[in-house]
Amino acid sequence: KPSARSDRAEILRELNNTEDTVEAFARHLIELAAQLQAEGGAAVQRGFPPWVMGTPFPTAPSGLVPLITWIQRHGWVTPEGPRRLRREELARSLDGFLDHLSVVEDVRMKVTSATLEPRTNRIRAELALDLVGRDRDSRREWVRGSARVAAQRDAKGDWRIDEFRVDTLESRVCARDLFSEVSTPAGLVETYPGRPADAIAGHGAAAADADGDGLIDVYFTDPTARTGNRLY
Repeated sequence: KPSARSDRAEILRELNNTEDTVEAFARHLIELAAQLQAEGGAAVQRGFPPWVMGTPFPTAPSGLVPLITWIQRHGWVTPEGPRRLRREELARSLDGFLDHLSVVEDVRMKVTSATLEPRTNRIRAELALDLVGRDRDSRREWVRGSARVAAQRDAKGDWRIDEFRVDTLESRVCARDLFSEVSTPAGLVETYPGRPADAIAGHGAAAADADGDGLIDVYFTDPTARTGNRLY
């Protein structure tokens, strides 16, 4: 009986450690994605080891093909691999990939599956890649793909990604803007001291004809309670 309880406790500790480690790596990827958005290849130069096993980022898009009304898609000519890359080569390929865009608005890397080697603090993971921006003709472009990575965690808790392989990439391009940013002129933008103006804030909203005049009203909640809830 005591041995069984001890075994269960050990299994529970390993599960908790695995969960904490994977979550820590996921947070690292969130930070890395923000750095890639802001700095491009410079973030690779700073955050990756001198040598990386993987594939360069593609820099040659294929031709546009109609998908649905106003939406077209194109693929990317992905290099074959993986192979041993210098960090500088990976950084240059990322900058070449981003040069396709005039503006990069958002970059995200999400862990879809992961395997942890607890005794070595090494993780292997599959990622979903998402990027939003505008191409050189100012058309909205969404890039989606997948990648496989491996990383080592040092004694300080810092991660070093030493394998990075892009498996798939596809872009969707909108021939015209379907939506416009209206939150600022409508007075619905909220900023918080010490946080970037574009930081995500939690709010709630409901739409209905509150006063019976035949027009839709918007009820907007403010979780900070500094200005209170508002009705538009």
